[in-house]
Amino acid sequence: MNMSCTIPGNNIKVFARAIHSLAKIGEELYIEQLDDGLYLKTVNSSRSAFASFQFHPKFFIQYLCDYHSNGDNLNSAKDEPLRCKISIKSCLNIFKSVATIEKTVQKCKIMLNVKDDRLMFKLHCKHGIIKTHNLAFIECEMLQAVFDVDDCENLLIASSRLLCDAVLNFQNNQEEVTLEVSKEKISFKNHVDEPDPKKHMRTELNLLPDEFDECKIANNTNITFCLKELRAILLFAEATSLPVKLYFDTYGKPIIYSIQSERLFEANFVLATRDETEDNPCSQALSNSKKANHTKGKQSKLSAHSSKTSSGKNKGPDREAANNISFPSLISTSLNKTMMIVKMMSFLEHLLVKK
Repeated sequence: MNMSCTIPGNNIKVFARAIHSLAKIGEELYIEQLDDGLYLKTVNSSRSAFASFQFHPKFFIQYLCDYHSNGDNLNSAKDEPLRCKISIKSCLNIFKSVATIEKTVQKCKIMLNVKDDRLMFKLHCKHGIIKTHNLAFIECEMLQAVFDVDDCENLLIASSRLLCDAVLNFQNNQEEVTLEVSKEKISFKNHVDEPDPKKHMRTELNLLPDEFDECKIANNTNITFCLKELRAILLFAEATSLPVKLYFDTYGKPIIYSIQSERLFEANFVLATRDETEDNPCSQALSNSKKANHTKGKQSKLSAHSSKTSSGKNKGPDREAANNISFPSLISTSLNKTMMIVKMMSFLEHLLVKK
């Protein structure tokens, strides 16, 4: 089974920005071709963030797909859609300089041949120059997050500029941010996991509902999630100048960011949120297999399992998820380093007092 699609020059910037956004979330790029579009997906190492881009057939000037969800497949011997995964860094190297690609590349052809185990990106540049990149891939099962925006009671629609300006108020080393909503105001706060919050600088940005394109708040709530993934989302949203939809409910349940361009593409980002009932959760940035063994019962991860449940927007035959991800809660911030610095400062102060 082969795949072939061609991206026109005016859409290459969007595709490149999508790769950059995915690279800031996960390390592996999952590629899936269906008759309704080409899917690019990734999940972070702690399985607390999932991202999916769907590029519709109209996004391409040529889109050839051997698989059809209605069962009318060209290859009856294999009625599964084409799926593979590659290192996201290898793909990022192709689209590393978005500005250069936008100026020089006239079209990009993507071809995949299962027999050769190669995914080929052919960039047709100005002056007849053709750059060909062959990437090794491995076949994989479908990666899908279990979520449904219809289950979320709260909805915010904001311009990408508004959210980008809000995020700029937080320090670069800030790991988590809290979104607090009510019918009177929308607040973004830096999350401090410290018994004595006076030891840390607090940042709070209050916005009025009128500043949003749409604001539907059914329940007053506050949710805490990772700022790193939010910045990756806004990296893409700002480049496309499209509004961002935020679907959420309460803490412990995922928040979904959605960016859509009618009939061209759709991007969904699902971030787990901090479960406020946990006593001593561990940092997402520091989570690994060893820490997972030491923090059982306190560290919340996104569980992968076999299931036939899929996204509320991606229902259909032959899409049973073999690697579905459920989102119980976000692995939240650990301040081990900060606590160590505080203890060292206290020790130095004690020595000075003695002198």
